[in-house]
Amino acid sequence: HPGKKLNFMGGEIAQFREWDEKREQDWDILKYPMHDGFMHFMKKLCRMYLDLPALSRWDDSAEGFRWLDCSSPLRRCYTILRSCDGGKPVVAVFNFSDVLQEGYTLNIGAGKKLRLLLDSTEDRYGGCAPHYPGTATAGADGCVKLNVPRYS
Repeated sequence: HPGKKLNFMGGEIAQFREWDEKREQDWDILKYPMHDGFMHFMKKLCRMYLDLPALSRWDDSAEGFRWLDCSSPLRRCYTILRSCDGGKPVVAVFNFSDVLQEGYTLNIGAGKKLRLLLDSTEDRYGGCAPHYPGTATAGADGCVKLNVPRYS
């Protein structure tokens, strides 16, 4: 459910040290762009968690999760679908490799659209890419081709 623990003390600012009840959080690290960017990324992610029921409603049910692509271990690129009743489905694409995945093909169904909600490589989150409010529409074959940045 929205509000359940997703993070722990200091994780939202990428704090270096482990949490200690005898010390306050290291808020001063937000003066560093990478930490400030990560804090804004986490803020956006938490907002999405509240706004998109598919991310939380069926957390404890296999019905709410489906692998769309988990068969390319050498590429290290994986895609999941989160869904629930009454909410829009959410597709998440992860590239754990150090290589841009150009033309990454994903079958989402003919005529269906994808809209970019969050991109960890955006400069405002500490990455090096500008904000790109992209959309992709699947063709008659149901496929979209995406360029998935490395480590995203």
